[in-house]
This record gives sequence, structure tokens and C-alpha cells, in this order.
Amino acid sequence: MNKETVELSEEIYGIVDSEREKIKLTFHLKEGFKERLSSVDAKEFILYNFLTYSSSYVNDLFIQTPYLWERINRSNLSDIFVELTKQEKYEGLVGMLSFVSKYLKLDSIDFYKSIDLNEKDESARDYIFDGGGNWSGILHKTSVDMRVIKESNIDLSSFEVVTEKLISEGIKPRPKLVSKKKNILSRIASFWK
Repeated sequence: MNKETVELSEEIYGIVDSEREKIKLTFHLKEGFKERLSSVDAKEFILYNFLTYSSSYVNDLFIQTPYLWERINRSNLSDIFVELTKQEKYEGLVGMLSFVSKYLKLDSIDFYKSIDLNEKDESARDYIFDGGGNWSGILHKTSVDMRVIKESNIDLSSFEVVTEKLISEGIKPRPKLVSKKKNILSRIASFWK
């Protein structure tokens, strides 16, 4: 990793970590960081943070920095997913899948499954999805996510430009969330067909 990327990541983490008890999401209000973040390689910065820090911290950081994501393209996303898989950083990988789905509103699972991986990395990818579980809980914003965003006065509309660009590059939009009740009714209806 580039030295500037590492140092800036560590500096931001130090500020946020030291103020964690006092603030929710106010990084976006700090002077000078937007300019400094604009000078680093966006793909490298995003990858380094998903590799290094907890998903909750990285989520909080990146919802405040949509201008970083504006410099990301389909190839960059693919590279980030591949590197997270190679390094077996599953928390970062799931965090990235979640962020891309929640805030970029893209079908991150379909995109990730379409990436060519070597045999070892294929088995790692299979490991993540074989567990089953409820992926909708991490792929869609929850009421807690929405409350924090509202309380922190963060405007997520900037991500719409990024979403449109990535859709134009061939990434599918995220499927709409189907309520449990609607899902159960559709399963019952399909039984009778």
C-alpha cells in the first residue's frame, strides 16, 4: 500500500477512535480531509480500510465520503473484492458487500459471484455463501442505519451519481427488499400453481 494511503487512514482512524464516545458521524465536517482524501488513490484507500478496520467503522467512514466512490469504476470494485478474497479478510469482504448494496444500491452479491477467481479463492467465496443465513439483514439499510444517518445530517444523494455510473458499466441494481410476509405469501401461492 502507498505510504500516504496508510498514514491518512491511520490519522483518520485515530481521530474518530479518540472521539467515538462524543460523536456519531461527524468526520465529514472536519476541515481539510476532503482535499487530502481527494489526493489519494480511491481504490487503494477503500481496500486498505476494509482490510484493516472493522466493518462498522469503515461503513461510518465511507458514508461520509461519497466523493471517494465517485472515482471508483467496475474494474476497481472487482479488484477490491478479489483482494479481500485473496487475503481471506471475510469481515472486510462482507462489509464491502454490505456497503455496495446498502449505499450504492447495487446487486453486490451477483457482481461478486460473477468475478473470476482462482480455485482457492472460489472455495473461499463458496464458504461465505454456503452458510446460508439472512443476507437481507446486511444488504439493506436498517432503521438503525437510517436513524444514525438522519441524526448525523449526512446526505446520501451523492451516491446516486456513483450508482448510475456503475449501472452503466454493467453492474445490476440491487433487488428490492421483499417483506417476509410478502415472501411467505408468494411461496404459498407458488405451491398451489
